Amino acid sequence: MSRHAQDGQPISLFSFQDIITSVAAIMLLITLILMLELIQQSEHANTTAPVETVLNLQQQLAAQQAKLSLFRTRMETVTQSLTEQPALTQSEVLQELQSLQAELAQLRLDAKQLTQQEQRASTRFHVAKDQCAALQVDAPNIQSLEEELATLQRERTRLSIGGQMIFNPPPATDRRAWIVDCSQNQAILIPFGWTGQREVFTKTVLHSLKNQFLYRLESCDPQREYFVFFVRPGGALLYMQVLSELQARGYEVGLELIDQDQEIVFQSH
Repeated sequence: MSRHAQDGQPISLFSFQDIITSVAAIMLLITLILMLELIQQSEHANTTAPVETVLNLQQQLAAQQAKLSLFRTRMETVTQSLTEQPALTQSEVLQELQSLQAELAQLRLDAKQLTQQEQRASTRFHVAKDQCAALQVDAPNIQSLEEELATLQRERTRLSIGGQMIFNPPPATDRRAWIVDCSQNQAILIPFGWTGQREVFTKTVLHSLKNQFLYRLESCDPQREYFVFFVRPGGALLYMQVLSELQARGYEVGLELIDQDQEIVFQSH
């Protein structure tokens, strides 16, 4: 009977080893996830900390220095009382000394932290001051741009007569102008100053205005033609979609914003 028991199948420990390995891997994964969450919470706390002014930090630093001075006075008083009252036991003296040392260490730590905060706030203050100075330097340029904008607006008002937009083309050039009248669902391609056919592109479910315009662009030449867009309300999408393609192909592009019902009048030289 004993020999028969010894000849039986040996016990396998592979399943037990698999379980131990899986549990260890799971614990390691959980530990890494917790560490990542703690790091993210710490970074979030640092980024959302309130910004303190330099004056407040200086006041806090002065308060900590006053506490430190008060602590020194108290320590001198305790030292004097120890010399005048020899009846205190050694354990009481050690306890009082440890309490004073702990309070001194905390005061020094608070003073160090306040000093660092004051330095950071001072740096931010100087950066903001430099930015304000830069804005003051740019003030003449801003004023010049505002005057130029006002001039352009007056010119636009002068050219807009009785609900009409007068298109005054540049002096004679070898290139031909295409006027693109853009609205929300339609684009009209109008040749100006030369014999050509007016073309109308209508937005449909299968064919967008962009695709129709780019297909027509294949037969144009940037060395001989340029485009001027008159954009009505709702027609800005087509202009933004084709602008980069026109510039990439070397076309010159002009832009004028007009009202929905405004008529375009072409004025020749």
